[in-house]
Amino acid sequence: LQFQVETVGGSLLPFSCKLAVQNKNKVTCSNQGQVATHCPDVCGKCSEYRCADSKSVFFMGSEKERECSWLQQMGESKRMKQCKKPKVAQTCRETCKFCE
Repeated sequence: LQFQVETVGGSLLPFSCKLAVQNKNKVTCSNQGQVATHCPDVCGKCSEYRCADSKSVFFMGSEKERECSWLQQMGESKRMKQCKKPKVAQTCRETCKFCE
């Protein structure tokens, strides 16, 4: 899922793990944890974030901004329905019990 990163100037830009791979020499994985928690493979941070939720705001459907806390507030059956979507499960790994 696409997510937002904050630039040095404070602007928010849409970003993705695919873009991070393509621009690996330009991407900072320390950007307040946003890129590292969203793309742990790209950033070499699997030991820390492989089973943790992304800390980034991400986009679903018609550009709706979401965070993993959105899933946590749902009832169990609705949450599990969302977690069956691979991109959601790979983004909200802890909430969706991705590593279990």
